[in-house]
Amino acid sequence: MTWTGVTDHTARAWLNGRKSPSSLHLLKLAGCSREVMGLVLRLTGYDRIGIGINLEALEAGLAEALNAVRTLRAADERPS
Repeated sequence: MTWTGVTDHTARAWLNGRKSPSSLHLLKLAGCSREVMGLVLRLTGYDRIGIGINLEALEAGLAEALNAVRTLRAADERPS
């Protein structure tokens, strides 16, 4: 609902398969959800782009984890 601005009734209809999102709503959903974007890319034959998107997310996650480890290591190395 937040991503697309639709009502609760409309979102539930989508989730229950009674209705489908419009093309504009589908694009908004894809922009907010990696899973939806991945599905759209697979269905349109652009799987390789999805791999690139996932690699970027993986790289960002690894960089964040590395920074956390460095912060913990620096805190551990401080004299007591």
